[in-house]
Amino acid sequence: MKGKVTAFLTALALVFALLPITATAASFPAKTLVPTITLLEERKPEDGGSSYLYCEFSVPQGVMDVVNEDGEIRVFVDEAVKVDNGEWEWDEGQVAALSLTPYEVIEGTSNKYYMNLNLPDSGSDKSIDTKKHSYSVKLLFMYIIVEGDFAMGDFSAEKTIGVSGNQPPPVKNTVVLDAIIRDFHSDGVLFESGSIGAVDGLVQSKLGSDKKPVFNLPLWSENWPGTTQTMLNALFNDVTGTNKKTTKPLTFTADNEGYYVLDSAKTDGFFPIDGELFGDEGQNHNFWFSLECHAQFTYQGYEEFEFVGDDDVWVFVDGVLVVDIGGVHGAERESISLPALTANGTLDIKKGETVSFDFFYMERQTSESNFYARTNIDFTYAPISSPWATAELQKAADLGLIPETLKTADLTKSITRAEFAAVAVKVYEALSGAKAIPAVNNPFIDTSDVEVLKAYNVGITSGTSSTAFSPTQLLNREQAATMLTRVFKKVSIAGWTLATDGSFKLQYTAPAKFADDAKISAWAKDSVYFMSANGIISGVGSNTFAPRAVTTEEQAKNYASATREQALVIAVRMVENLRDKI
Repeated sequence: MKGKVTAFLTALALVFALLPITATAASFPAKTLVPTITLLEERKPEDGGSSYLYCEFSVPQGVMDVVNEDGEIRVFVDEAVKVDNGEWEWDEGQVAALSLTPYEVIEGTSNKYYMNLNLPDSGSDKSIDTKKHSYSVKLLFMYIIVEGDFAMGDFSAEKTIGVSGNQPPPVKNTVVLDAIIRDFHSDGVLFESGSIGAVDGLVQSKLGSDKKPVFNLPLWSENWPGTTQTMLNALFNDVTGTNKKTTKPLTFTADNEGYYVLDSAKTDGFFPIDGELFGDEGQNHNFWFSLECHAQFTYQGYEEFEFVGDDDVWVFVDGVLVVDIGGVHGAERESISLPALTANGTLDIKKGETVSFDFFYMERQTSESNFYARTNIDFTYAPISSPWATAELQKAADLGLIPETLKTADLTKSITRAEFAAVAVKVYEALSGAKAIPAVNNPFIDTSDVEVLKAYNVGITSGTSSTAFSPTQLLNREQAATMLTRVFKKVSIAGWTLATDGSFKLQYTAPAKFADDAKISAWAKDSVYFMSANGIISGVGSNTFAPRAVTTEEQAKNYASATREQALVIAVRMVENLRDKI
């Protein structure tokens, strides 16, 4: 390092050898020497040459302030690259040489500049194209203050920035994000109001506590007169009569360069709900919708994300806004490097940490819809759940036990009979290895839910009457134990049916009775103790099971109601603890 700096200063001395240097040099506070540096993107020339990093830097205002009307600043920049944990290697030539005139300094019109930072050649085994290395870049800045023909002095500063480098190739063929899509009608304000171009700042820089964007109402009203807070709140929340919701998978496919890609150009546009919800409403596609998805990932230090599309796109990483392409516009592009955002202080994340990723998108204008995303982030399931359930819920996702209806639901809420029927079907399919088929003839007048009809056809559930299923009724703990015990009987006992259930006795060592054993319904006791004996469902404290709500007060408080996350944890334990007994 010292030798390189000396050589650089020597070169500069030759440049100014004929200029008399004054005895007094300008004085800078040390902190003003380091410029603000932003890594914008990695670029590869179209001619196939070596990749390089496109970078923006801002000359510190403290440096610019020392220049009077007759002065001038000359900025020289040199670069060193470190591959993995190797030695710093300095570039042979300067990567930037700038001259700031007094007018530019005074008017403040020119303190941002762009430059290309070189990386090892494509023919080298350390090339960025090998997808095997990570890189760091160190920049040496030297400021020459000039008054007329006299150089006043030189000052240097270093800035080290983390560079994304390259990651191992994807270990999966696809990455799937579960997206919540809400359909809207044209209202002439937010939807189908005309194209006005991209608008930054429509949402605040921090994600709300409800995992939704916080909108900047005045800016919305300025660009779309008539916008209200109520209208904005509906964009990513369910509002009866205003929007309709569904869930769709966003499937990213691995390319041959170490990234996952979703490209709507391959399907002639991004129209995930054509013919659904409110329908196409006289258009050739179903426009006017919002989309959100929530995931998480383990930060490795090389993650990047690129998006090209229309209309509004907001991406939050660790709750911080990192992509802001608001407004109604044609396809716009933005690319980010998480290591660069971490290096410049935008993000405060460390390798090995679990980081949240929240994505919001809207299609607000007819004629076209484009969606291109490319990333090397290895997303994992990000449920809305209690901290204690996180690890078990990831197991549930890995085992394929989470029904589509629950993937984007608040799992801390109580589970309904219909939702639990869907969970029971997943457990049946996991244990039996067979796909459940829905009943052809629906006996229920209050539901046509396919998952309910599957559970009914398999024989693991019945209605609350001969014609009613009561799909929205909350499920209690003894009902959950009973339905899952029926799943085990169905896959492990030949000839078992719901009608002949009383003829089959489960073999297990009965645990001690719960203190509230008297509250457990007679038809549920065998299932409750079978589940308890196998470590699938435990008590709730003080040796009680809380099987069902008995009193009016208990019913009002949803006492003994199973939550969605509890149901999924039970499903995981059942698959893990009982599959070897089948």
